[in-house]
Amino acid sequence: MGWNLVGDRKSDGSAINITGNGRNRNNPEDVLLATLIHMQANTISGSFSGTKVESFWEIKVPNGIYDVTASVGDGYVGSAPEFHSLNIEGVNVINRFAPVGKEGSIGRFKAVTSRIIVNDEKLTITADGGTNTKINYVNIVPYSLSSYLFWGKGNQNLIVNAGSKDVSTFSIPLGSSNNQATSYAVSASYTGASSNWLTFTPSQTGVQPEVFFNYSATKNLPIGNYKAVITAKAPQFTSSTFIVQINVVDSLRPYVISSSPANGATKVPLNLVSIAANNLHVPVAAGYHGGVDNSTITNNTVKLFKLVDTSYIEVPGVVQGTGGGDAISISPSATLDPNAIYKFVITSGVKSYANIPFVPYEMTFTTDAAQVDSVGSFKRSVYQGTHCRNTE
Repeated sequence: MGWNLVGDRKSDGSAINITGNGRNRNNPEDVLLATLIHMQANTISGSFSGTKVESFWEIKVPNGIYDVTASVGDGYVGSAPEFHSLNIEGVNVINRFAPVGKEGSIGRFKAVTSRIIVNDEKLTITADGGTNTKINYVNIVPYSLSSYLFWGKGNQNLIVNAGSKDVSTFSIPLGSSNNQATSYAVSASYTGASSNWLTFTPSQTGVQPEVFFNYSATKNLPIGNYKAVITAKAPQFTSSTFIVQINVVDSLRPYVISSSPANGATKVPLNLVSIAANNLHVPVAAGYHGGVDNSTITNNTVKLFKLVDTSYIEVPGVVQGTGGGDAISISPSATLDPNAIYKFVITSGVKSYANIPFVPYEMTFTTDAAQVDSVGSFKRSVYQGTHCRNTE
């Protein structure tokens, strides 16, 4: 979700970073109107500070009806032609609006509120039909949400001993919010080189079927982490997903059993002090001190990443162990960003005192939304020498 590149045939596109296409004109006073992002920079002739592409924006939402307010325009009076168009879920809501008036005047902007139906769990905004369209802001308010599916349990974090002869299964009930769904389609999407290590019946029937999953095949996979996203769909219902992460381990090597936050955790506080693997399996080795060798816990062997567009960017932090050698953690150097996905990684460079490397481990979590101070007030100030703008 986010910004996507428009293909030659208006395809679904691919994720793109167009941060450089954003502008702050510092005029008018309202920051929602003073800021914008170029959706059709490809229509600008001459030089342009940014990426010359046409892009569209998407956000994942439950199926339903939404009241969507969007604004286009530019407070700067330039020479480049601009006819702003917006389409939301294929509905044209602004058609080739041409700004008029002096710099920063209200005639240079147009905002509309439209009632939009979403049936594919993605609210999409395009600039089709426009020239040099610039969007200022969008506000999405649910009006009436559709019924939804749900899994009776959350994410599954499982450990499998390599070469085990055990049969490994689990089951989760599947249902709908109004108990009207009776036919479900279940699918799995795998991350990494290995796939199809999870077996289940794709077609499920009944008001609330118990869905059985068999992951015995993972015992034959190389030592490491494996993840699958399980999705349930039904016509006219918002889908539901959960994550299965398998950690294939060697019982003779140290490995992480669990961490805090838990893998797949959501609404993690932004002021989180540390991310820690605090439940470890470290085999006893005769003649060696038990636990983790803290000297092997470094910024090269323990890392934290944040997902930005489609890439993980390393997050600075302080890594540490404990006096008892029973945890591996990292403390971020700054407050975590809201609504962001982070990945905590421990490599085989971390070792026990017996010099045995850990089985590699990784987990992801999502942070909470930013807290809005509804009591305080905001006052905008412009200081001489700091007032600047890009006039493209």
